[in-house]
Amino acid sequence: MKETLALIAPSGVGETTPAFAPFKDAAEAAQLFSTYSVNANESISAIGRNFALMEILDRLVNARAKEDAESVGTPAVARDMLSIVNAFGQDKLQYWGVS
Repeated sequence: MKETLALIAPSGVGETTPAFAPFKDAAEAAQLFSTYSVNANESISAIGRNFALMEILDRLVNARAKEDAESVGTPAVARDMLSIVNAFGQDKLQYWGVS
């Protein structure tokens, strides 16, 4: 009879990897925000320009989130945990999680 491997995995404690970031690096973030106006009264077009930048940021975040969706979240963690169990030659996983 095989033993069951029990795993304890913290979830939701800020240690999830890979960390989600909408920008590939600081230069990409700087490029987007370089034209962002902190003062909405700076010019007649400042509000419109900022709105357009936030629309671009929204699309970027959604696109990057879709790219990362397969590697983060509950299903990915469950697959990882099961692969650890299988690596130890076990067939079953016992998991107790609290959220």
